[in-house]
Amino acid sequence: MNENKEAAVGLTKAISIIYFILGLGVIVAALNEIEINGIVLNWKYDIWAPIFIMIIALATIRKTKWGRWLSYPFSIVILIGVPVGTILGGFMLWHLTKYRAAFTRWY
Repeated sequence: MNENKEAAVGLTKAISIIYFILGLGVIVAALNEIEINGIVLNWKYDIWAPIFIMIIALATIRKTKWGRWLSYPFSIVILIGVPVGTILGGFMLWHLTKYRAAFTRWY
C-alpha cells in the first residue's frame, strides 16, 4: 500500500473539525450567557479558551507543526471528559503521533 504521507492524516482532520465545532459552540454559549453544569458563561472571560481551541483546530486541519504540538495539550485536557472526551482525546493523541510525518509546515 503506497500512501502519500502528506495526505495521510487518519482521523486527525475529522477530530479537528469536531474541536472547531466544540469551540464554536462554547463561544455561542458564552455570547448568550448560557448556564452549563451550574456555571453561567460570561463572554468577557469565557470566550478566550474556545477561540484558542478553534485556532488550534484550524492549524491542525492545515497540517502545521505548531498546530500539531498545540493539539497535544488540549487533547490531554479533554481526556477528562468521560466518555466522549476520552474517546476524542485518545484518538487525537494516537493520530497526531501516528501521522506526524503529514505535519511538515510551520506556517
